[in-house]
Amino acid sequence: MQNKMINKIAIITGANRGIGKETALALALKKYTVVMACRNLVQAEVVCTEIKAQSANPNVFVYELDLSSFDSIHRFGKLFSENFGKLNILINNAGITQRNMSSLPMDLKK
Repeated sequence: MQNKMINKIAIITGANRGIGKETALALALKKYTVVMACRNLVQAEVVCTEIKAQSANPNVFVYELDLSSFDSIHRFGKLFSENFGKLNILINNAGITQRNMSSLPMDLKK
């Protein structure tokens, strides 16, 4: 069964901690190509390095994605499409915390 998963590509939002991190590791261990879609790139890069070491899977990548910004979503989609061309699994794990409306990006205030 593992051979069928080698060419599978998964995006996991919020993959730099908690359930998202554990899911990214589980899929990397099954040899999926894993795209960690995260707001905090510094933390995500550290986690990505850990997952690559634990899984012996070099196909784990970090892309910036802030789901509270339509501009970020569009940039992510464009980069993902250019670099991968297909998607097999989307795990929408990222949560948005309730913030003061004045701190939200302009494109979400509409």
